[in-house]
Parts: sequence; structure tokens; C-alpha cells
Amino acid sequence: MLAVGLFCWIEARRNRDYDVYRSRVRLFQQDLFTNALDSSREVEHDDWRTELGEDYRYPTYKITMFEAVSNRLRRIYFALLLIPVSRGSFA
Repeated sequence: MLAVGLFCWIEARRNRDYDVYRSRVRLFQQDLFTNALDSSREVEHDDWRTELGEDYRYPTYKITMFEAVSNRLRRIYFALLLIPVSRGSFA
């Protein structure tokens, strides 16, 4: 059970790193690609270039470690932790 908790923590750290890149790609999708494909629509964020440049210069996490761990617990590890608990073994 300790190993499952350790893996959950590692996965949560990886998830936070992934979320940084996911938010950058989403900004591209919302403002650059949408405008290039359909120029009749306005951009979502007027200062998206500045926001993206600042994020590349000074990268920050978009979610907290608590949110990352809770996401991993909800999506994957809750079921893995229920198996030993339901069987009555904690080792």
C-alpha cells in the first residue's frame, strides 16, 4: 500500500508537469489555430502572445500538488487502494 501511495505521488508530479504543457497547447488552439482557420471570429484572449511568452520565460504550475494528487486518486489510485482494503490486507 505504501508503494501505491508513492506511485500516486510520482504520478501527481508528472501530471502537474503535463498540465503546464497542456495549458500552453490549449492557448494555441484557442487563439492561433482558431483564428487562422476562421478569421471571422475574434480571439479568446487579446494578449495571448504576451501571456504565452511570459509562461515560457517564467513557467509556473497551473494546478496545486493537492489538486494533482486528488485527480490521480479519483481517476486511478482509488480503485487500486480499495483492493487491499476490501481484502483486509494492508501490506
